[in-house]
Amino acid sequence: MLSIATLLLLGCRPEVPDPPDTDTDAPVDTDLPGPPVVDCSAPLPPFELGEPLPAPRANRSLAIAGDTLVGWDTTSLIRSTGPHDAALWVPEITAFGGMVFLDDGSLVVSEHLRTENVLRVQPEGGVEILATGLRAYGIVKGPDGRIWATAEPDTIYRIDPDTGEVDASFVLPADVLPRISDFSPAGDRLYVGTRNEQGTIWAFDLDSDGEPAEGVPFATTEGTFHDVLVVDACGDLYVTAYEGSAVYRISPDGEVETLATFQPVDHVHGAAFGSGVGAWDDHTLYVAQPNRGNLVSAWPLGRPARDWRGGDYTVSR
Repeated sequence: MLSIATLLLLGCRPEVPDPPDTDTDAPVDTDLPGPPVVDCSAPLPPFELGEPLPAPRANRSLAIAGDTLVGWDTTSLIRSTGPHDAALWVPEITAFGGMVFLDDGSLVVSEHLRTENVLRVQPEGGVEILATGLRAYGIVKGPDGRIWATAEPDTIYRIDPDTGEVDASFVLPADVLPRISDFSPAGDRLYVGTRNEQGTIWAFDLDSDGEPAEGVPFATTEGTFHDVLVVDACGDLYVTAYEGSAVYRISPDGEVETLATFQPVDHVHGAAFGSGVGAWDDHTLYVAQPNRGNLVSAWPLGRPARDWRGGDYTVSR
């Protein structure tokens, strides 16, 4: 059987039906003057993981900027500008960990296992080593403009994307076992999903310079080994657990709601909010499903990301 990368190079594409409409912008009122308002008291749609999109591919993580979704199909980086479109971007790359776009269109990628490097991929496809020997999995762009890389066994590194300078001063308690992280909408708190057997999510309050206070346990999920942790504009966390194959929504107060449990084949292993440009609805979370052939599915949330419009929005509760 030909690999997806080979099929893409040959220009082959399967005939598939269109995915369902995932436009879920109802809780946001954009008709009022000034920044749009996200109504955090509005009812949210029930959890529903849509049918996989036909063309995009993502094994462990994915990233979206503008009209482009990028994922890794276990051999190469694949770019998609819509559900029926996919093209080879960078061949022969090991993007086992997280990835995130920078403002200039370059992509930061973690080679979690093979090289333990963090790479920067330029828009034209050139690849350079940004940092070495970090064994980072989670990758997120911080409010300070640096890349925050969650690494085994106990460190969150902060990397200057322009110089490659690495700050390794953020060493966590021995029982945290960090896996993945994201920030509160105000950028004053870092949430850390873990690999520990307790299913604990930790919270680190950050001062005005981005320096962390002592971390505290924030919430505990029944499932363990967190593969997704993202935060929406209302401050709710969305977390998936590999052990237990479950997805959770956690309030800013730490209240845990189990949204669904999965069969292992449906496990969600990476996620990115849509950009609101082209095919990628900005009130939908697009997720990687490696156990379903590295397919990408759409999860309508009814809310945008914590950094929606660069933070140019207000919330009502």
